[in-house]
Amino acid sequence: MRIRQPGATHGPGAALPADHGPPGCTGSFLRCPLAPMGPTLCALVLLLIARPVAADLHVPQVSPFLPLHIARGLEGLDSSQPTGLAQRAIDEEPPKKKPGEPVVEEPPVPIPPPAESQLEAAEPVERKSPARAFLYSALLPGLGELYVGSPRGYVFLGVEAATWITYASYKSSGNDREDEMFGFADGHFSIDAFSQNCVGQPGQPCSEALAQVENFYLNDLPEYYEIISKNPIYKPGWGVSVDSQGDFTYENGPPPNEGTDDFRAWVSNQAAEQDEHYASYNELRDDRNSLDKTARNMTMVALVNHLVSAWDAFALARGFNANLPGETEMKVKLRTSLGNPGASLTFKRHF
Repeated sequence: MRIRQPGATHGPGAALPADHGPPGCTGSFLRCPLAPMGPTLCALVLLLIARPVAADLHVPQVSPFLPLHIARGLEGLDSSQPTGLAQRAIDEEPPKKKPGEPVVEEPPVPIPPPAESQLEAAEPVERKSPARAFLYSALLPGLGELYVGSPRGYVFLGVEAATWITYASYKSSGNDREDEMFGFADGHFSIDAFSQNCVGQPGQPCSEALAQVENFYLNDLPEYYEIISKNPIYKPGWGVSVDSQGDFTYENGPPPNEGTDDFRAWVSNQAAEQDEHYASYNELRDDRNSLDKTARNMTMVALVNHLVSAWDAFALARGFNANLPGETEMKVKLRTSLGNPGASLTFKRHF
């Protein structure tokens, strides 16, 4: 049965008006399977099935009862142009070739070569040797990390460079202070002055102290320069001026006759000169020792940097290899708690 609109011709062959269908289409386009049950019931069923319809889109020249999925295909068409789907397909069809017209083959589209990054990504990743990484960083901190590909290597290289620059600076300053210390001792300490003014100490007579300092002066100069400042028994050898020939003169001039007030005053002044020279020399010695100690500490920092860098490079190489496809990673975890001691072993395979 076909749906009839008001004013349409009654009968089984009646058609819908032309303005109730899409352009280019005439006749009925909805058929009701419930025709035997009456036209009114059939029309209601078809209206329920067709909703939502074209009326909701407000498309001009389209029947408001047209199903929505058909009306949407007609939406947006220019009313001044043919809107039939068949007409659009004909208009958009490419022109046919004339008989005998030569076939022009389009050149093939060139395929660009793969980028270098894609080629590199396709290449297999080389495993890193943990032993080689350890050796590299043991020789030069940071070199093993750079071999594995970690930027942490620059940190270890920077620490190594800063350590040795600091060592060289302090060592140079210590050497300069040592030269100054030795020059001060050569100009203000005399073994002869010590032998003339030595008063001895309990348990160490002057003869023994004199023999010891003479032996160090001839055979071990570094120890000679140490002992004349560390042992107070040698203080009487200070407070003089020594010339290039090794002869000395007292800072307060020659001593006056003994037993006089001038001699007692001279002895007091000379003791003050001895104390001053002795203290000045010890300050130079302490500064030299402090600079040398800092330089030695820098060598210990460098050693620790070598060891830490070597172990870090070893661990980085193992971790790098563990993340490669087909590698198996093993981890051991120890539980040191007294209530629940134990250990766990974990294997992880990367694909």
